[in-house]
Amino acid sequence: LTNIYTALRRYINDFGYFGMIVIQFLLGFFYTKWFMRVRRTNSTDKSIIFYATFFYPIVESVVEERFLSNILTTTTIYLVILINVMYYFLVKRTGSNGQIRS
Repeated sequence: LTNIYTALRRYINDFGYFGMIVIQFLLGFFYTKWFMRVRRTNSTDKSIIFYATFFYPIVESVVEERFLSNILTTTTIYLVILINVMYYFLVKRTGSNGQIRS
């Protein structure tokens, strides 16, 4: 009843060894490029929030596959919209002194 094979078991069962290698490479490439872009631009706004929000599949890959089952869903679209709306109301709309900008 336990998964002692990490995310690799599901990739190998579904896509074979070659598919597992391709998926792992693409995930590494995707997250590395995203991290380098956040790091290079010294972002302090939504890009860091989105990176932190969608980084958990990498942390949980030692337990179970999360990217294909949790990130590539319609819930992710709703989450992106919610983060943008909350960011607008909490950060962009208020000034540094806490007053609402006009």
